[in-house]
Amino acid sequence: MCNAEEYLGKIEVLDTQINDRWEDLQRLYAMRTKMTTIFSMAPAAGSGSKSKIEDLTIKITEIEVELNQKIDKFIDYKAEVTRVIEALNNAEQSTLLRKVYFKYIEIEDIAYEMGLSTKTIQSRLDEALQAVDALLHNRKESGVDNACCIVS
Repeated sequence: MCNAEEYLGKIEVLDTQINDRWEDLQRLYAMRTKMTTIFSMAPAAGSGSKSKIEDLTIKITEIEVELNQKIDKFIDYKAEVTRVIEALNNAEQSTLLRKVYFKYIEIEDIAYEMGLSTKTIQSRLDEALQAVDALLHNRKESGVDNACCIVS
C-alpha cells in the first residue's frame, strides 16, 4: 500500500506525462506540415516523401490514441483522489491538499496567501496527509483498492 504523498503525487506524474506527450505531438504536427509543404513543392520523382509522410501520420495517430488514454486515466484518477479528499470532511485540509496536489502551489505561496507561517502550513499539510493515510488504510481494510500503485 502506498502512502498519501505517493497517492496524491500520482496526479502530477500523470499530468507531466500528458504534457510531455502533448509536446511530442505538437512537434510531429509541425514536422508533418513542413514535410507536406516540401513534398507539394517538389517535382514528382518518387514516393519516398509520401512514405515518410504516411509513416509520420501513423505515428501521430498512435500518439493521439496514447494521449487520449492517458487523459482518461488522469481524469479517472483525479476523480478518485477528489472523492478521497472530500471524504476528509475537513474543508481546510481539503483546500490545502487541492492547492498542493492539484494546483501545484508551493507551501511558501500558500502561507503568504493565508497570512500564516510556512511552518504552520507544513504542519497542517502533514495533518491532512495523515488523515488521507488513515482513509486509505481504512479503505484497504474494507477491500477497496486505492489504485495508487497502478498508475504508470
